[in-house]
Amino acid sequence: MISVTRNGAPGWGKFGDNTFAAVGCNGAGVSKQTIAGKTLADLASGIDNPLIADMQALEKPNYLPPRPLLDLGVNGFIQKERWFGRSEF
Repeated sequence: MISVTRNGAPGWGKFGDNTFAAVGCNGAGVSKQTIAGKTLADLASGIDNPLIADMQALEKPNYLPPRPLLDLGVNGFIQKERWFGRSEF
């Protein structure tokens, strides 16, 4: 599954008791997400890995408004892109 965040930043780390996740990969490919998964496993297992600090220093995903506001924004953006690209058809 490919998940996308508005600013391209991943959601990574501990999100609750015994809940760890690496989400918002933005279709970045195997190498980036392999490191995200490896460092997340190390974090969950208590293994010292210097890349954990790098992952924790990454920007956090931007807030997405709730529906229906999100739907209106996405549909408005798509319509704008169609309008600007109308001569390409």
